[in-house]
Amino acid sequence: MWMGGQATKVVVDDRLPVNGNYPQMARQSANGAWWLPILEKGAAKYYGSYEKLHGGNGGEAYQQLTGYPQTRHWFDKMTET
Repeated sequence: MWMGGQATKVVVDDRLPVNGNYPQMARQSANGAWWLPILEKGAAKYYGSYEKLHGGNGGEAYQQLTGYPQTRHWFDKMTET
């Protein structure tokens, strides 16, 4: 993961918090992969808890995964040239 502009090693196990038989904070992808919930667990560990993860921002997640900067474009505020 990339945190604060630096490659950061965050070690997590493969156990996820559950409520009954269902993951509490995330779910597997449509093709059955569990890498996203485990990546989210790494971010929660880095920040100190799941509660400190605010919602979900795809751009921030992409930046933390790759280290590349994010750019947002608000299409409703763009004008034609």
